[in-house]
Amino acid sequence: MSVTIHWVDTEQTTLCQQFSGNWTREEHAASYRELMETIEQKPYDVHLLVDFTTSTAKTSRILTSAPAVVSQKVAENIGMAVVVSKSPIMTAIKQMARVYTPFLSNIHFVETVPEARAILFPAAT
Repeated sequence: MSVTIHWVDTEQTTLCQQFSGNWTREEHAASYRELMETIEQKPYDVHLLVDFTTSTAKTSRILTSAPAVVSQKVAENIGMAVVVSKSPIMTAIKQMARVYTPFLSNIHFVETVPEARAILFPAAT
């Protein structure tokens, strides 16, 4: 699978959705379902790190798959989300995310994983 989910920290407060290689819309949708199910299992807010740094798929693919994904069930205990990508199309995605997913009002867009970690784990920096 070219879109995987894993915990970023041992305390299991932050999940990473890692997009690698030439991922598909179907892989994106499947990983989103897994992400929501994993988050729902926790009795506290879970933050997200969405990492596109190793993706070779056209960034526009996220635009075509996002509406179907965000129309799925959303875990109520989603905390902050940080999206990592150097693509300029992420500005459009940021606006779309705010329109389609008001629950993610606390969403950040950065270009590197260290920047994302600084936002997610400020005490560690």
